[in-house]
Amino acid sequence: MHEQVIDAVIFDFGGVLLDIDYHATARALGALIQPEVSGIFSQAQQSELFDALETGSISEEVFYQGLDALAGRRVERSQWEAAWNAMLGGTRRERLDFVREVSRQRRTFLLSNTNSIHKRAFDKTLAAVLGSAEGFDQLFEKAHYSHLLGLRKPHAEVFRALITQHGLRPERTLFIDDSVQHIKGAQALGLQTYHLQTELLASDLPDILRVTNRPK
Repeated sequence: MHEQVIDAVIFDFGGVLLDIDYHATARALGALIQPEVSGIFSQAQQSELFDALETGSISEEVFYQGLDALAGRRVERSQWEAAWNAMLGGTRRERLDFVREVSRQRRTFLLSNTNSIHKRAFDKTLAAVLGSAEGFDQLFEKAHYSHLLGLRKPHAEVFRALITQHGLRPERTLFIDDSVQHIKGAQALGLQTYHLQTELLASDLPDILRVTNRPK
């Protein structure tokens, strides 16, 4: 066994730094769309409509029109927005302090699957904690959002883009995410991974930054 040195850490956002309840949005959309949308949207998978919004390849209006088509009727945009944002929870300063502590020791990045509708909403949440939404992005060397990148997890292209843009060594880069499909996507590119299933605690920082590889 040997410990792998970590030079850089890539954080997921939702489910790691921001509370997310995917079921809340599935329920809210299900109340507007018949039949139930369990097969259309979940943490593990979603339809092409949601993927397109998250890669910025369609506008918000086209997204809402797509939801109208699924519902078979025109729904007020405010209702769709409320249902789509239902998953977004809050954050705690301790989590952001965790990122600050990591940034003192390693290069630090954010990689988030998100969209323009959600970003407007969570920017308000972050501003309430930090004083400004811009302050959140400044916690990282670079914050990457899928709708601006045109790429999303778990596809290899998004991890390859970060590796290339920032000159990262995959074997010395740690990716922290709460979704197993994203973890597998990062592993396929040779990144070290930490599948977060609880809360980020400062006391766990040494263990999170200490990646142990077992020789094959």
